[in-house]
Amino acid sequence: MLTRRGFLYTGAASLALPTWIKADALADFDAYRQQVDDQFNTHVQQERERFANYANTVRDAFAKRQQEVRGLWGDEQIGDKTTLVDYSDDLQTRTIIDYEKRSIRVETLVRDNSDTPRARLAQALVIASTSDIEDFTQRDPVAAIPGDNSTPRSRSSRNLAAGALLAPETPNDQDAVIQTLTQKVRSTSVQTQTAANGQTIAVVEFEVDNPPKRGKEFLPYVMKYAREEQIEPALALAIMENESAFNPMAKSHIPAFGLMQIVPTSAGRDTTKKLYGEERLLSAANLYNPEENIRHGCAYLNILQYRYLRQIDDPVSQRYCVISAYNTGAGNVARAFTGSTSPAQAASVINRMPSDQVYNRLLANLPYEETQNYLRKVNKSYLKYS
Repeated sequence: MLTRRGFLYTGAASLALPTWIKADALADFDAYRQQVDDQFNTHVQQERERFANYANTVRDAFAKRQQEVRGLWGDEQIGDKTTLVDYSDDLQTRTIIDYEKRSIRVETLVRDNSDTPRARLAQALVIASTSDIEDFTQRDPVAAIPGDNSTPRSRSSRNLAAGALLAPETPNDQDAVIQTLTQKVRSTSVQTQTAANGQTIAVVEFEVDNPPKRGKEFLPYVMKYAREEQIEPALALAIMENESAFNPMAKSHIPAFGLMQIVPTSAGRDTTKKLYGEERLLSAANLYNPEENIRHGCAYLNILQYRYLRQIDDPVSQRYCVISAYNTGAGNVARAFTGSTSPAQAASVINRMPSDQVYNRLLANLPYEETQNYLRKVNKSYLKYS
């Protein structure tokens, strides 16, 4: 099908214009074509700058928050891919939920020798346990950085992050969760420790003996969008487990956000174009939302499988390449086979290899050790969920 751009370059030459006006008409068209090209190039540059500015603004917000925390605590804990760190308004108390280790730690700065911090520790734990994603998002400074206002957001389901771990029998009964957690703090020994900057802090820690099944609360979204995007639910779950350990507030400095660690400036551009017909800037607030994040994560897996890596015939070999590409990009996957970034050229090589040889070739030739380990871990998780 002739594209609009192709028409601008070739369509005029085929028009049966009278000889006496053809030269003038073509001259006018050449001027129009140049104007369109200039406008297009300007738009591309503006969009590139807009996305780059967003990434820089996010990194600046990370750095500012780290500086604020460092001034009080002597460290820079603001949360990461697998850990949610929730601060009080004055930053004097924090709840650290480690989704990978399935543990919860509540800390508060001790003000003086007469201070009794147990009540603050209990309050912080209750707040974290009865907050939903919207509540956490409102307390996250990075989430305040706007993306495109036209990007849809669905209201998140309640996420009893600490409550689901420490009170799994009644995760939807807020009063029961509060009662259970308050009693836990009352019956747990408060430790006194020294922070990195020498400050005295009071700490309570909880280990989760019988955690609920990981990712269970997100399974309806996974099934819905995996079906829409024609990808395997097991693959989406495996990606999610290794990207965030099912932490809906996952974040990294790239920046990437949420359960499936969507990067607004790369994967997000691909998925918004696929889902909305145009590139849009996804904000952290968009991507902290579990349903929106899973929707975009499944859409990106679809793009990798059915667009960039569609020419790989064997489904197992293709899965190995999709997993690797999710972490490092399809170009780097192609380079592992041909030295070129062309997936089409790589496919011609891959299609002559058995899947176990493809797997070993990726492990040997992927450019980053992180991606090699990522392939191992995600593939192991995939087999677990299959």
